[in-house]
Order: sequence, then structure tokens, then C-alpha cells
Amino acid sequence: VKSSGDSMKQSFPKEDAAVKSIALGIMGDRTPQLLFRILNGELPEDLTPPLLWVMIGTNDLASRCNSEMTAFGIIQVVQALREKRPNAIIV
Repeated sequence: VKSSGDSMKQSFPKEDAAVKSIALGIMGDRTPQLLFRILNGELPEDLTPPLLWVMIGTNDLASRCNSEMTAFGIIQVVQALREKRPNAIIV
């Protein structure tokens, strides 16, 4: 399981051996920053988790980004993840 997102994900344990997961959230992250990282190396080719758990958008809304733009950013993140990891389940 690989999880990406904002500060809500950052507070999760970095690794959990019981479920073989890793949390890669960054405090203050918004959809453009996460999308940039996904498109520019955040997902190394040898990292192929069966499940991707994404929590993003809270900081977009908090920074006065409207709900339509936030939803658009989330869709862009999910589409990028689908392209990079077509066999992964995205939650």
C-alpha cells in the first residue's frame, strides 16, 4: 500500500509492517504539488503497490481554491496515478 497526500497523510505512521504500507504525505500539500511529484519521480518504477490511498484537497479548499478547481485537481491526480499504475486500486 502506498499512500500520498497532504498533512493528514503525514500524521500517519511512515511505515506499518503489519500491512506493508508507507505514508508519503507532506504538510500543506495541495493537488498541484502532489501532481507534480507524481509526474516527476514520486513513483519510482520499482514501486508497484496493489493499493494507492490518496487523501488530498483539504489544503486546496483551505487556501480558498473553489470546490470545482479542487475536484479538478483530485481528478488530475487520480488520472496520473492510473497512468503510472494501471493495475493498482485507487482509494
